[in-house]
Amino acid sequence: MKIFFASFFICLVLILAVLLLGALFGGFGLLLLTTLALAAPISILVNALETQRRKQEALEKRIQELESREAGE
Repeated sequence: MKIFFASFFICLVLILAVLLLGALFGGFGLLLLTTLALAAPISILVNALETQRRKQEALEKRIQELESREAGE
């Protein structure tokens, strides 16, 4: 969950910076709503990819342990 909030905050800041520099229309409320709407899916994707990476590393470690046991027999 910590990774999700970190990635959400980073995406939020980056998107807000881009929108503030490039926005020519709309008020602050529209800007904030757009920023949150863009930051949430990006941070969810980053969180999902990070979770998959951790699972893959755990599986690789388990495979190496099983292979070393098998080679030792």
